[in-house]
This record gives sequence, structure tokens and C-alpha cells, in this order.
Amino acid sequence: LSRSTIAIEGLVSKNSNESADGAARRTPASSDRFASYVPRLLELVNDLVISVSTDGRQVLYANSAAAVIYGRKLSEILGQENLWMECIHDDDQAPLLAKIKSIGQERTFEQEFRVVQPDGTIRYLTANFRRIIGADNELVAIGCIAKDVTNRIRAEFKLEESKAIYHSLVESLPINVFRKDRDGRIVFVNNKYCETIGMSRENLIGLTDFDLFEPDLAEKYLKDDRWVLQTGLPFHDIEAHPDGEGTMYVEVLKAPVTSSGGRRIGIQGMFWDVTDRKKAEIEMEKAKDIAIAASQAKSDFLANVSHEIRTPLNAVIGMTDLLIGSKADDTQREYLTMIQDSGQSLLTLINDILDFSKIESGKLNIDTEWFDLRDRAGDMLRSLAFKAHHKNLDLICNIDPEIPGPILGDPQRLRQVIVNLVGNSIKFTHTGEIAVDIELMNRSEESVELQFRIQDTGIGIPEDKLSRIFEEFVQGDTSTTRQYGGTGLGLTIASSLVELMGGRLEVSSKLDVGTEFCFSLTFPISSNSTAPVAPVEFRDIRILIMARNAANLNSLECNIKAWHMEPYCVRDVEQAVKLAKGMNFSSQPIQIVLAESSADSADTRGCNAALLAQRMREDPDIETPAFITLINASSAKLPGEESGYEQQRLLQPVKYSELKNAIARCLEPATAPSTGPQLEQSHLEGPFKILLAEDNPVNQKLAVGVLKKHEHDITVVDNGRKAVDALESESFDLVLMDVQMPEMDGIEATKTIRSSVTVVNSSIPIIAMTAHAMPADRQRCLEAGMDEYISKPFKAADLLSLITQLMTSRTTEKPSGIGGYESESNSEIDWNVAFEIVGGDRQLLVELIQVFLNEREKMLGDLESGLEQADFERARRSAHSLKGTFSHLGVASLAKMSEAIERLDDSEIANAKPMVQDLRNKIEQLTTEFQRFTNN
Repeated sequence: LSRSTIAIEGLVSKNSNESADGAARRTPASSDRFASYVPRLLELVNDLVISVSTDGRQVLYANSAAAVIYGRKLSEILGQENLWMECIHDDDQAPLLAKIKSIGQERTFEQEFRVVQPDGTIRYLTANFRRIIGADNELVAIGCIAKDVTNRIRAEFKLEESKAIYHSLVESLPINVFRKDRDGRIVFVNNKYCETIGMSRENLIGLTDFDLFEPDLAEKYLKDDRWVLQTGLPFHDIEAHPDGEGTMYVEVLKAPVTSSGGRRIGIQGMFWDVTDRKKAEIEMEKAKDIAIAASQAKSDFLANVSHEIRTPLNAVIGMTDLLIGSKADDTQREYLTMIQDSGQSLLTLINDILDFSKIESGKLNIDTEWFDLRDRAGDMLRSLAFKAHHKNLDLICNIDPEIPGPILGDPQRLRQVIVNLVGNSIKFTHTGEIAVDIELMNRSEESVELQFRIQDTGIGIPEDKLSRIFEEFVQGDTSTTRQYGGTGLGLTIASSLVELMGGRLEVSSKLDVGTEFCFSLTFPISSNSTAPVAPVEFRDIRILIMARNAANLNSLECNIKAWHMEPYCVRDVEQAVKLAKGMNFSSQPIQIVLAESSADSADTRGCNAALLAQRMREDPDIETPAFITLINASSAKLPGEESGYEQQRLLQPVKYSELKNAIARCLEPATAPSTGPQLEQSHLEGPFKILLAEDNPVNQKLAVGVLKKHEHDITVVDNGRKAVDALESESFDLVLMDVQMPEMDGIEATKTIRSSVTVVNSSIPIIAMTAHAMPADRQRCLEAGMDEYISKPFKAADLLSLITQLMTSRTTEKPSGIGGYESESNSEIDWNVAFEIVGGDRQLLVELIQVFLNEREKMLGDLESGLEQADFERARRSAHSLKGTFSHLGVASLAKMSEAIERLDDSEIANAKPMVQDLRNKIEQLTTEFQRFTNN
């Protein structure tokens, strides 16, 4: 065999003796076979396998792994002397050569060395060298098997580097770092820890907390450590420690240390001094408490001031209201009106300050109820119509016909925003118009997004003042404070209210051109919310519209078209007469005239409804149409009275429902048209026997004066104790109860009445009358058992309207045969209320009940599933929907049950299943009566 073959055989032998003996025992045939497969076997090895000459210069054999490790061709390694050694790192060559030369004595050795590839890459090898003995027992070669450990070495380098970085970082941290084993013995601390404790690292290693701290403190640390080891969770705390100057606060963070197998073998922690921060937080908390107390004191002060001012204002406004309605001449009426306007201005000022205070303290709440935006918008603007028309300004309201109804929101806060913005526009506009546009921007199955725009043609706002216009006590120009008055709070309050409702109030303006305020709000809608639909008989009716203002004309035309009527628009009398004649000649006569009155009764060419009515009546070529006159709120008399033409009159801006009803009356020949303006008036049934509990003599005279005009029987007492005594000896229909009175206040008196067994009627309706106007005051009255609440100063019409509403809903005698239906004696359904809500329309009430019967299971199911799935907001929405449904159907008891569920907080509503089951049982009891009614 060649020397290389002997070398290969020696590499795979267990020792040199075995190699020689084995070779001697083999036959020539077996040696040939061995020589043929041993090289192929070594090619399968990933480790480096080589044999070199005894002087270490020549490579006698190398497997394929050598080419990979050396980064050179195998022929190059075998062909060039000393190449394999020259490729070894310079620092590793000499030690390796020395051991190779002494291998005769050592027989075998291990050596680590580095191979440098041509591109500079370094491979790390761990090699085993041994002698290879020939058949004659002489050294014929040196064998080497080397493992490439480059990846391990590099990983160790990275680990060492990471450890170095970690230790460097930990040692440089300005916080205390430590590590303990499972027994609580310290195994590592950083320099900062040593400085804090005042001991060297060598002395700290192996100690426990009991060696370093007081027993109580050490026991706490041990308890915290055990919690970390048991749970595997991090621990965080701020600990207070006494020191020489007071208390030191330390923030501590601990976490478990785990082995490679995931076993928790100790804890690692850090702590740092947070004394300054903690003391600052304590001082901040004290300052916060002081600020809260100051805010509460301010709120209490404002509430008391409001009460003290409202009490005399109630007399001022109320008495002037009574005097204006008496036989006063024009001059006296003018003076009284000025007094009343001044009182209203003071009241507005008080309300602004109270609202600002509530907003500032975060106590102003947004409520929700279902309401019809069209009629509410008309009501909002009606209160401002007189001021606008008094300045000869057009007040226009455009509402998108596609807006569905009803919507869910806070109509009172929305009214406050719109009235504030429109009132602001009226104040700063001298000529032209103020337009309120409400547009449908987006609609989904559950909500609508509406955009509100208030535009005027006023003095405008300088561009450099626009960014500050919503700040409190700010106006566009400081001079306007003297010229126009006001507190500068109106826009601040409006902006805050819009934000509370989920929108943002924006403004754009040009000097001497006008200003536009704009905001968008999203309102939930019910599944059956739809845009209003006009009666079928409106379709294709020809109506002539005459208005001098193009924007007002467009607004009226838009509504008329939405009702599928045929509008013909003109701007003056001559155009109207000419158009009416032409339509008559074409056999398509105008059927209804909707004409705006003129502020000047002597106007013979402009937009004069009276003149148009007279011209049409006298012209034989015009077929007489039905006539609706739009009157101005500031008119001294009703235009058109002198025309001799029977007509209806609507106050501008026109309410959607009033216009619709007026047109419907025009299409009913048997119904005589109204001869008076369609203004809402308080109508009070009765007379009633009323107990008035009021200690202020002026307020007593005011209330008696208002109520006696309607022939009511009034008994007056001056404190709550006397009110209770009066109710024990005499029967009354209603109590008007002042809240703040001597001896016994209204709250205590009401509680006594409600719980008493000696009063004639403990459930008698009670209306609170108070100068306290905060939301908490109203809630306090209702919680005491009062039925309604009115804030002083109040208008006579508001008090009368409230009494009407309360007495209607509290009527105990249900006449039989309502709408041709006789109610069951023990029914929960107040059919009077149900019929009143639908205006006496039996068919409409039947349809409403059928909708309820069809939807009741779904509505109850939504409520019950909301509770099951802990979706309490959904449950409250369902309860709110049920409350509105029962209110519309005259079932006050179930409406209150639904409202009670709606008002529960999360912890309470989670346990509301019995209440819901009770509600379901009562609904099932009513179902039979509802079905009986719909089948009759």
C-alpha cells in the first residue's frame, strides 16, 4: 500500500497498534477493497480530515471539507507544500508546528487554531492530531481531524460582548440594580447599589435583606420576592421609608430570573429615589382639592346669587306681563315692554354665567330624547322672530326634506346653540337676512349626520379675531361691548355645547359682508325613521308662492316640491296677478296662494298679501283660490284683515307642521279656515283648586294674578308646614311648591306629603317653583317626589302650559267610549293620553299599536340579549326605545319601568333581569287589551 493509503487507514483506526496489526492480518484482496471505499467514506464527513508528512510540510490526504474550510481548491491544498500551514493564522502557526515536531513523544495532542481564507474570513477549528504508524512500526504520517467551531466561537463572542455591554450599562445606571437567588441571597449588585447601601460588592454578595434592613422592612421585601417567584409576574410599588429629614419614597420594580429550561431561579430588581416626584404629586393633590373646593364654593355662590336675582326678576317680568295684558295705553305698554325686555336681558345674563360655570366645572350634561327636528327648529326660531322682524330682517329656516324623523338627541341644548348663534347674528346685522340651513350629509341604518349653518349679512368679524372668537369674554371688537352689549360668553357656551354633542363649531366671516357659523352633529335614528310624507291629496296641487326674499322663496318652494305639489313662485303682486290670470285661462287655475305680507300696508306694488287678496277677489278672470298669509311677528295688526278675504295666517318663520296643516285645511271645503294667526297658545282646562306654597309676597301676588285670570281657586300659605296642614284638612287638585321657605322647605314638605297617611291625597300633583336653576336642583326636586319643575322667573304662559300638561297626564277619570272604545276599569293604558298624542286619529293609533305588537318581541329581545352579553349600552338604548313607545301609547307605568332600567349604572343593570322579566310580564298582560282595541 502507498503511504497515503496507510495514512488514511491510520485515521480510522482506534490506535496505532491496531492499525499495524490490522494491516498485517489482511489479505491483499481485502486490502484492495479497503483502499477503495475508505476515501469515499471520509468524503461524507463534514469535519476536516487531513494527513501530512512527518515534517509537516506536505499534505498527503485531504477530504472535501478541507476545500470548504480553507476556501481553496483541493488540488491547490494537496499540490503546494506548506500551503495548509501558511493559511493558518500567524499567531497559531508556531505553537502548532512545535507540537507537530514533538509528536514522536506525545503520540497525540489537541490544538485550536484559526484558518484565514483568501477573502479574509476566519474559520475557528478544534483539531485532534495523532501519529500514523506503518507496517514496520515506523512513523509514516501525521493525521488530523478538525471540527469547524466558527459559529460557536462567534456566538460566544457575541454573548461575551452582550455581557460586557449589559454590565457596562448596569454599572453606569443611576439607579440601584440587584439580583438574588431563590433563597434571597444577593448574587449581583451594581455600583449604585453599593454606594446606596455603603458596602463593597464583595461584602454584599451572599447577604440577605435581613442582614441589611430592619426586620419589618426585610419581611416586606421577602414577601414581595416570594410573590414574584410564585406568580412569575413583575412587581411594581412605591415604598415610603423614614429617613433623618422626614420620609423618603422609593420606586421598586422586580421581575423573575429564569433558567434556560424556564425554571424561576431568582429575582432581579431595581429601585430609585422618587421623593421629589412623590412630594410634588402630594402637593398637586392638595392643590387639586383646594381647586375643587374653590370651584364648589364658586358654584354655590353663583347658585345663591342666581336665586337672589331670579326672585325679584320673577316679580319684575311677571308683573309687567300682567300689566301689558291689562288696559294700558300705547305709551304705558311701550314702557312696560322696555321693563320686560330689560328683565329678560338680565335673565339671559344669569343663564349665560350659570352655563359657563357648569361647563367650566364639567357638570353640564347632555340628555337624549326622541324629537322631530322640523317642529323643534321652528320653535327655536319663533322666540327670535320678533327681534329679527323688529329690525326689518328676514329670518329664514331651510330644512332638508330628506331628513328623517324622529332623531335621538338633546333638543334643549341644540336649541340653546341655535338660539345663541341666531341671536348673535340678529345683534350684529342691521340689514338683510339671517338664514338657518339644516342639511342631511350622511345617513346609515342607525344614524344621520346633519350640518347646521347660520348665515347673516351683518358687520362681520376681522380675520385676525376669528381665532379668538370662541374664547370666553371675547368679542370681535372691544368697542362692540359698549355698542352692542353682552358678556362675550355666548359663543363660548355654544362652542362647548357643540363639542359635548360630538361636533365642532366653526366660523368664517368677511367684514361688512357677513358671518357663517357651521357645525355637524350625528344623531341616532330608529329603524322606522323616514322622511315626512305629505298626504296623497297634496299631489299635483297648484300653489302660488309670493315672497320678496329670494332665499325665503326658495325655502318655501323646496318644501312644496317635497310634497309633490306644483309651486309657482313670484316676487310681487303684479307678477302674481298676471300668473293667476294665465293659469286660469289655461284651465289650470291656482288652487292655493301662499303670500308674504308687507311690512308697509301702503305698499301697492311689492309683496303685499292684503293687496293680492283684494286684487284676486275683484278680478273676474281669476278663480278664487284658498289663501294663506305669512305674517311678520312684529306687525301691529294682522295684514289682510281689510281685504275682506277669508284666509289663514301663519307666523314667519313658518313651521313645517303648521304649513302642512294649513294646506290640508285649504283642501277641506267643509272646514272653515282659521281667521287668526296660528300661534301656539296655552290652553288650560279647569278651573282647578290650587294650593300655592310661597313665602315671597310679590311672588304670591304674581302667581295668584296669573291663575285667577283663568278662574282658578287659589289658597296661599307661606311655608311648607302650613302646606302639609292644609292638605290634611282640605282637598286640592294641584300644589305649586316653592323650594326655599322658612320652618319647612319645599323638599321636606313634599317628602312629608308623599309619605303621610293623614293628607287627603298623598299622590297629588306637585310642581316645584324655585329660583335655583342648576340641573342638580331639578333632580333634587324630582327625587323628593315632585312631579314637575319650573325655574323662576317664569313666563305666565310657561306656567299655564306646565299645569295643563301635568293635569292632563294625571287625569284619573277615563271617560268611556274614547274614539268609540270603552277602556277596561283596571287598565294600565291611559287612552286619553294615547288619543291626545295622535290628535284623536283612531286609525293612526291603531297603526301605532299594531307596529308595537309586531315589534315588541324584538324590542324586548334586544334588551334581554344586551344584558346576557353585558352590552349594557345596547340594553339602555332598548330600554329608552321602550320608554318612548309606552309614552306614545299612554302606558305611563311601563314607561317609568323602562326609564328606571335605562338609568341604571353598569353594576346595577347587570342584575336587572328580574326587572326586565317583570316588564315582559306586564307587556303580555297589556297585549290582550291592545289586540282587543285594534280589532274593534
